[in-house]
Amino acid sequence: MKLRTRIVLLALLPAICVSMIQFASSTFQLERGTMDEAYEGMQATAVMVNTLLNTLGNEGEYQLRDQSLYVGEANLSEDTGILDTLKDKSGYDVTLFYGDTRYLTTIVDENGNRQLNTKASGPVISAVLDQGKEYESDNIDILGTRYAGYYIPIYQTGTSDIIGMLFVGKSYKDVHAIVHKTKVYTGIATLFLTIIIAIIVYAIAYTLVKNISQGISYVSLIEEGHLGFKMDKKLLTRKDVIGDLCRSIKGLEKRLRSIIDDVQKQCEVLNETTNYSSKQT
Repeated sequence: MKLRTRIVLLALLPAICVSMIQFASSTFQLERGTMDEAYEGMQATAVMVNTLLNTLGNEGEYQLRDQSLYVGEANLSEDTGILDTLKDKSGYDVTLFYGDTRYLTTIVDENGNRQLNTKASGPVISAVLDQGKEYESDNIDILGTRYAGYYIPIYQTGTSDIIGMLFVGKSYKDVHAIVHKTKVYTGIATLFLTIIIAIIVYAIAYTLVKNISQGISYVSLIEEGHLGFKMDKKLLTRKDVIGDLCRSIKGLEKRLRSIIDDVQKQCEVLNETTNYSSKQT
């Protein structure tokens, strides 16, 4: 494996690992935060609808008459406009249960028929009707569609008796649409950043390897007996290991040239001495 490739991998692998961990962590936090925010919105909407229904019925009692649900004298089974308007404005579906049965809802099937006179699931009934707790889940099956929803108990007016519950929710797909979109944007940003880092690292690695190769080429010149060459000033002025290496090579070149010059001078003196001795004899 080439030195340049090793340098690039050495720098990129930690960056890629950190980016992947950061991406996974941020998307998890985003998903959790989105669901928490959605549940808070559903809970607030449920409380508001409950108050609105009580006001609509002038604080009257909830009761069934001829299979229609009333609060006071208001026929909730026929007055669906309020909940339909709420759904249009907020995007939330709303269902009012009397006992465990749906008597008022904005949820419709594929033919536009409201999902009425159907039962809530066992876990919901146990938590809300039996224990009086609020209940949230992102895995509620309604007409084969996965919902994220929030349930609150409904009390008979002026009493602590639980007579039903109120559901507010939205399809899981819609709730997570923004999460999915943000994940895509985050993934693209992470990929783009990784590419930028790769380009920068490659450029740095290319420069380092090029400078090291230049230093090696100067050593090769010395090995071949070529002295007196000029070395790039940028290499000699570098404040790193490559600069130290090039300065050492240049020092070695000067030292060898000095030795060779001394040897040549000694040879010239010896040659002159030999010629002089020959003439004397």
